[in-house]
Amino acid sequence: MSRQAAKNVTSGRVLKTSDLNHLSSSVNPGCNPDAGYCDKVTLVHVRADGPNDTLHYLWGFTGKPSIILALTSPNATLTINWKDFIFASVQAIEFSEKPVYSFGLVVNKIWEYNDVNDTGYLNMSLVNKNYKRAYDTEYFHWKIAKFENDTEGAILHMESVKYNKPGDVTAVERGNIKFMIWEYNDVNDTGYLNMSLVNKNYKRAYDTEYFHWKIAKFENDTEGAILHMESVKYNKPGDVTAVERGNIKFMVSAYGYNDHSDILPHLVHTQNSSLIDLVIDKLGTNSHFSHARFAVDIILASQDPKNTTMTFESHKSLDDEYTPGVFTMVDLQTPSSVSGAKGGYIQWRPVAYIAKERDLTNSTDANNYGLSNVTYPSAVLNSSAVYAFFSSSLENMLVQETVVSFGLKEDGFYKKTNYTSWTFVVGYGHPPDDKFSLLVILVISIGLGLPALLILVSGIVMAVRRVSHKNDDLFLRTSHLSANPEDKLEPLGSSSLRYCWLGLETHFQRGERGDV
Repeated sequence: MSRQAAKNVTSGRVLKTSDLNHLSSSVNPGCNPDAGYCDKVTLVHVRADGPNDTLHYLWGFTGKPSIILALTSPNATLTINWKDFIFASVQAIEFSEKPVYSFGLVVNKIWEYNDVNDTGYLNMSLVNKNYKRAYDTEYFHWKIAKFENDTEGAILHMESVKYNKPGDVTAVERGNIKFMIWEYNDVNDTGYLNMSLVNKNYKRAYDTEYFHWKIAKFENDTEGAILHMESVKYNKPGDVTAVERGNIKFMVSAYGYNDHSDILPHLVHTQNSSLIDLVIDKLGTNSHFSHARFAVDIILASQDPKNTTMTFESHKSLDDEYTPGVFTMVDLQTPSSVSGAKGGYIQWRPVAYIAKERDLTNSTDANNYGLSNVTYPSAVLNSSAVYAFFSSSLENMLVQETVVSFGLKEDGFYKKTNYTSWTFVVGYGHPPDDKFSLLVILVISIGLGLPALLILVSGIVMAVRRVSHKNDDLFLRTSHLSANPEDKLEPLGSSSLRYCWLGLETHFQRGERGDV
């Protein structure tokens, strides 16, 4: 993984180009292979050492997929009690000293909903099993598809390999996933998920706890780390057949430098953030929704006071250089991030892609549905690395959830391509501002400067021509006088030095002025 030049992107920890983070990463650090359970867990630790502090990334795919960011001093070390971690015991993950700030994200469920009106939106208030269905990510089995890392970055690729929820083991028939995912039946083709609609024929949730994951690939060096994870099965008790085929894929990455991601929508990753790319690939369920779309349920846990709230902000720009056709950026910030540099955030553009070839023609909307508080977060998150780290402290922390659905009216629903990808960034500090590239600045400068230069040159030319015409007139008049001596003007009166110009028919007499 080659190192690239750092760019000036604003974030929480201000680092100079010469102070780029040095990254080191490992899978299941400290787990004894002889213990017999290391192959049943996946926890990646990425350590980003700066000049004055260290930012730790923890990517957990045992139970619900989780991302943890913790800022410590350079001397802090990580300790994991692997036996406690496997059995979801409290304080299984600890640092040798209390972090300055920590922030966690959990992909809780995947919603499937039946968008019969083709709106593209999920109605969360509708409680109807024929409308929506949830797949808990706890029951997906995950594998590491690929892991890339060096001193400047790390990228983890994860894939679901099966869904194994007790009592619903056949719910997911094929395909793979990466978080809590909603499937919904968009019969009206709106493109939106109605979260208020409780109807099993409309939407269905797939809890990520029941997905089993495997490492598909792991790449790492001193510049970064990339982990590719895949779901291998969904195994929720009583619903083991929910996911019949296909899988869910995660690519999680961290970098020691600031730049735009290589893949659309080309989000900015900084030295203080982790980029996550989620792919729902050929996912087949037993819901039999005729107008199925999917949505992701994400839970955020912050050390901010419980009685505060996180903040959504959508801001537009005039530039779509990095993401053609998309002029909006969405920021979700913790209170600490809003008020200063010490806090957590997630950032994304409201776009998803429905084909591996990511471009404007293969894009659809990513719609968000605000925030809601999580009741009894310890119980909800007890099958995640976030719980293993924060433990019972979750009850006194700010824990909220949001839903992002994928779809746009008349985009053909999920079945058109059986593929959806969405990318977002989880970071520490303040969300970075997307800046114009040098190329765009040059184009704007030329576009505005060239007309101004033409106007200036035209003005100068006109002024020169006017002066030239006056000089020509004076020259002609002088030449006329030289050629006709009798037309020369003479002084009028002994004390007068006044003269009359040519072109007037005058009569002179020495000593007095004639009538004109």
